[in-house]
Amino acid sequence: MKNKVAIYDCVYSDLPEDLVRISEMEKELVRLGMEPAATFLDVKQDRLKPRSGYLDLWENLKAGRVEAVMVYSLERLASTMKELFTLIDFFEKNDVVLISLWDGINTSIGSQKWFFSVSHSFRAIDKNERSFKVRKGMAKAKKNGVTLGRPGIEAPTLRMVLKYLLEYLSSPETSYQPKQICARTGISSSTFHGIKGVVEQLVLGVSFEKACEGTTVGTNTLQTVYELYETYEKDFLADVPEL
Repeated sequence: MKNKVAIYDCVYSDLPEDLVRISEMEKELVRLGMEPAATFLDVKQDRLKPRSGYLDLWENLKAGRVEAVMVYSLERLASTMKELFTLIDFFEKNDVVLISLWDGINTSIGSQKWFFSVSHSFRAIDKNERSFKVRKGMAKAKKNGVTLGRPGIEAPTLRMVLKYLLEYLSSPETSYQPKQICARTGISSSTFHGIKGVVEQLVLGVSFEKACEGTTVGTNTLQTVYELYETYEKDFLADVPEL
């Protein structure tokens, strides 16, 4: 049984699940009758900075102070296939045990199990890495109120924007100004001016597709603006509140 066990993880501190993985790995070691001798941790906030925890782990491995390494998943241990192959080669030559919870790997079981598990992980590591990054992005988006794709602005808000915008275009000196419209409707200045550019083109008779060229406003928002503009009548927007 290997006694010098090191835990390594590379975390994103803004996700709750990152805060509990170390605890999960410690519990797994207890279940296996092993105790962690050291924990090496990297916070992956800046891809340009070297992974100090990873480098410290390497130094301890080379010095013989670590006999086994536990990680949550292989993609957390190695960021590239080249890194993974280098680690695998070192582990095999120096009889270092690798345990990965996510991948179901425990190389202390035997060389045949080692070869089968790692070979399988080679085929899956890219898929796992992409999947994890997608889940991370979805978690961040959900935290910010986004569910599926780029959210469009709701139609009632766009009705207000369109009314005030058309009044502004027809009489800019006596109508509400862009800053006032943004403050009342809650849309950003960049979104307002993007919509303004599209509506100005529509007023001139330009096609919707042509009017949208070069804008950064979301497709769903622009489509709703266009539909409102096509059915625009003063009576239709009469119930829009004044600023």
